[in-house]
Amino acid sequence: MTPPTNSATGNDYHGHPNYIKVWAWLVVALVMSLALGGLGNHRLAVALIFTLSIVKAILVLGNFMHLRWEPRLVWLIAGFALLCVVFLYFGVLPDLLFVPLTVSR
Repeated sequence: MTPPTNSATGNDYHGHPNYIKVWAWLVVALVMSLALGGLGNHRLAVALIFTLSIVKAILVLGNFMHLRWEPRLVWLIAGFALLCVVFLYFGVLPDLLFVPLTVSR
């Protein structure tokens, strides 16, 4: 079986990423996120967990969705969506950091 080709550019086959390796890194990031939940400083834990979630999103986009090999326009569209997530992150973060953890009556 021959690898797929693109008639415009010739042999455009990029191979497959090492899915097991990427999955292992995602599992490590998941374990780190769960471990950060037990951190004494809840505000720092939330900030680090959100940061790890952005790293995990980049890993999934680049490897499982094959964006590493896509044209620049597809990267710009995905980058814009990721930028919206970053704005959401910084929009929600002050509420998480500056709201008291206990409710007083």
